[in-house]
Amino acid sequence: MELEGRNSLMDMPTEQTLRRRILYRPRSFIATARLQALLAVRRGDRMSPHIFIVGAQKAGTTSLFRDLANHPQIIAPVAKEIHQFDRHKMRPLDNYLAHFPSLQDAEERMRRVDAPVMTMDCTPYYFMHPQAAERISAFCPDAKIIVMLRDPCARAWSHYWHEVARGFETLEPEAAFAAEAERIIKPHDNVGPDRQARFAHQHYSYCARSEYDVQISRWQALFRSDQLLFIATEQYQQNPAAERDRIAAFLAIGPFAHAQDQGRLNEGRYPAPAPAMAAWLDQRLHRSRERTRAMLGVEFGWPTWRG
Repeated sequence: MELEGRNSLMDMPTEQTLRRRILYRPRSFIATARLQALLAVRRGDRMSPHIFIVGAQKAGTTSLFRDLANHPQIIAPVAKEIHQFDRHKMRPLDNYLAHFPSLQDAEERMRRVDAPVMTMDCTPYYFMHPQAAERISAFCPDAKIIVMLRDPCARAWSHYWHEVARGFETLEPEAAFAAEAERIIKPHDNVGPDRQARFAHQHYSYCARSEYDVQISRWQALFRSDQLLFIATEQYQQNPAAERDRIAAFLAIGPFAHAQDQGRLNEGRYPAPAPAMAAWLDQRLHRSRERTRAMLGVEFGWPTWRG
């Protein structure tokens, strides 16, 4: 299937889309203002993150973040996505560290659990951003990097509907996927020269973000194999206890409490793709999917998409 390009009608936001934008952005602005006010009073000696959950977007990182935050040896930051090493690289280091627990809080937690404690940064855009891996490596050379990999076609489709729900995408699916190459030039090499290009790189990189092989190569070039843990989203959903055991061993922490599964967070609800759209996605991402399997030596069980 050859996807159709954009047209003037598809480019025009509907009244419903405009209403979503109006409702979404003020909430985001207010939340950001409140967070910055909180960070301003949290200056002082702080823990530095050692764990980085870097992606992929729409692959279950919110649920993973919650599960790690419930572990007694891990103290969560005040916000899930901090973006210090992608969008906010110019922000002062003390602003970044203000997101994390104080050394006093860490010492109290260590006494309580009688074990070392850590904190984490969970920002899925890091995985895709061309400079994030290098910046994290310079900041924390011994970092532990966790990557969740979801079926790339399902991830791309979910990403599209995520942007629609936020009011950032006004094109129909076929037009939006066809427009990606025009909206973002060389997505794995740079984010673009201006604000509009940077916005497109983060929000409209539907297929590019699902090209895991290119992104994995960048992280493998900077971190040792024992610093990288790749988790199949589908396995984490089907057998969370076993996958949490893998994470505990990787981080050298005690076992997770195997309580009843708390369910998925941030799970979107959207229609399935039409058969032609599903087949197009399957063909578009097939080569990268096979390279990812070969690179990691893992059989993910990702299905062939035929609608």
